[in-house]
Amino acid sequence: MDIQVTFHQMESSDAIKDYCQKKMDKLVKYYSRISSAKIVLEIIKLEHHVSVVLGLPQKKVVKASANEKNDMYAAIDAVIDKLERQLTDFKEQH
Repeated sequence: MDIQVTFHQMESSDAIKDYCQKKMDKLVKYYSRISSAKIVLEIIKLEHHVSVVLGLPQKKVVKASANEKNDMYAAIDAVIDKLERQLTDFKEQH
């Protein structure tokens, strides 16, 4: 899976980037044919915001986003939970 992490309105962090990679690798157990992941991490008005777009076969995409007040890691965990549910539903439909 090709993973692209982008930081907006905040400094780039290898620890956060590695955390994102580990979480994305775990999504494969929900749907093994994920081709790419585009992750945008940003701070908007003191709120940590994460949005993810997953590329799937046949040009399908799965999108999710989450906000947390105090912690970027919590925002990443929240968006991963949403993606797990969406991928489970997608897998059942296809």
